Amino acid sequence: MGREMLYYESAAGQLFAALASGKNYMSLHLMPLYYNPVLAAKYKPKLAGIKMGKACLNFTKPDEIPYAVMEHLLLDAVKSGKRIEKQIAAKNKKNRS
Repeated sequence: MGREMLYYESAAGQLFAALASGKNYMSLHLMPLYYNPVLAAKYKPKLAGIKMGKACLNFTKPDEIPYAVMEHLLLDAVKSGKRIEKQIAAKNKKNRS
């Protein structure tokens, strides 16, 4: 991921999110959904009308995007991503000692 996409990496260099444009759809790749199955399970019912993979959401029309749900999902993903980064940093620190 990251090639031919708009993407955002965290300060620690971890891929956080990416936007990709397909022929008939747009995809939002949100890595915290992959790393945090609890987060994915929380939002899957709220995004029932959207094609969803482990870490991606595919939209074919702008009017099918539930903007209010997406706002909360992104906020929760940021919180989850920060927790994941702290865990990775602690693991790396432990491995160095």
